[in-house]
Amino acid sequence: CLRVRQKGYAIMVDEGTFIHHFGSQTFKANKMDYRASLEEKGRKFREKWPQVDYQELLEIKNPLDELHPRLLKQASEWLEAGDIAKAARIFRQVLAENPLSGEALYGAALCARAAGNKDEALQLFSRFLRLEPQNAPVLNQLGIIWAEKGDLSKARDFFAQAIHVDPTFLDAQRNYGEILLESGEYDFGVQAFFRILENHPDDVPTLVRVAQLYLETGREEEARPYLQKARELDPTHPEVVALLEQLTDGGNGKTETPSGLEKALAALEAGNAREALPLLEKRLQENPEDHSARYLLGLAYQMLGKNQEAQRSFQQVIEQAPQFAAAYTSLGQIALQNGESERALEYFTRAVELDRTDSQAKVNLAEALIRQGHYQKAVQILFDSLQQNPRDVFTLLKLGEIHWEAGRPEDARTYFDRVLTLDPQNALAREYLSRLMSTHN
Repeated sequence: CLRVRQKGYAIMVDEGTFIHHFGSQTFKANKMDYRASLEEKGRKFREKWPQVDYQELLEIKNPLDELHPRLLKQASEWLEAGDIAKAARIFRQVLAENPLSGEALYGAALCARAAGNKDEALQLFSRFLRLEPQNAPVLNQLGIIWAEKGDLSKARDFFAQAIHVDPTFLDAQRNYGEILLESGEYDFGVQAFFRILENHPDDVPTLVRVAQLYLETGREEEARPYLQKARELDPTHPEVVALLEQLTDGGNGKTETPSGLEKALAALEAGNAREALPLLEKRLQENPEDHSARYLLGLAYQMLGKNQEAQRSFQQVIEQAPQFAAAYTSLGQIALQNGESERALEYFTRAVELDRTDSQAKVNLAEALIRQGHYQKAVQILFDSLQQNPRDVFTLLKLGEIHWEAGRPEDARTYFDRVLTLDPQNALAREYLSRLMSTHN
């Protein structure tokens, strides 16, 4: 076995076979001392393979079913931190011992792509696809790499396959639209984005892309409603803020220096709420009706722990713009922190009524219901949300947590495994799976 490993192969178990072993028959027939034989053979083994840890080889120490999850979690953390070399090394270590690990293949492929090794990434994703031919995220990744390599025809085929496998996969649908545009099939590309909005009218990236397409052809007024809707759904979206600023300035596209709102948004994204506050206050002095700026002001106060000021800002937003769903969500979060679960329930319910596609608002609503003791109703809301969007990570995580807390670890594992299929670097799902494994052991 060790010689096989030295040649670059892995030792695998075929679980479709069965071997019946009559224990110790050779020792009995030859009147051999079992313990003495083990000691003698062990000494010879250590002389021949001094670099091999015998206990580790037999998985007495560091059994692979415990070691590999720890290594994969560590590799994913390195990948998230941007240390591609360390992450790739660990993914490769796992693959050397288990070449059928889909998680290690996917992680190693992401590392290769991040390092600019497109051919290696293609080879790794293709290996994954042989294990799971119907994996939509992998088909989508292959499409992206072929697009980067300039083969638009292959890229288009892979995006189409990903959509066929999972018609709800929005990333693949957007990529398909982009590849049509890049291939010169402009009308078909535009139609692809409009089809997304027919089925997912609140998809912010598609709303932004449609607005951009209108702006590229000088049709500012047709772009405006898409950007305004995107801002209602995601008030802090940097592209939405920038494009609306551009339209406000006359639509000439000249943005030599960032606006005050853009600077404030950048400061909030960097976690610097103190820097954002004066910028937002100045913006509101100039334009008191700017709901996005007032909402961002509330977020800045919330980040600084000033919940009363944040609450006041969010209240002003919904007074000025009663359809601003995100403000209700933020008010619900503050109420929940203050132990006012009944009030939180009212805010989250209103947020969901205003935007029934917002899965995060539904997760918040479910949390408030659980605190009120309405467990079954909360679970039903999450199941309904998952039926609408089977790929929503927030909902899958919450269902996993609920089943974990209810003492149903195997059901919880199912949801966390699905999260990692969609988001292999999700730290929370990895943490829960690690805890599940420790509890099981």
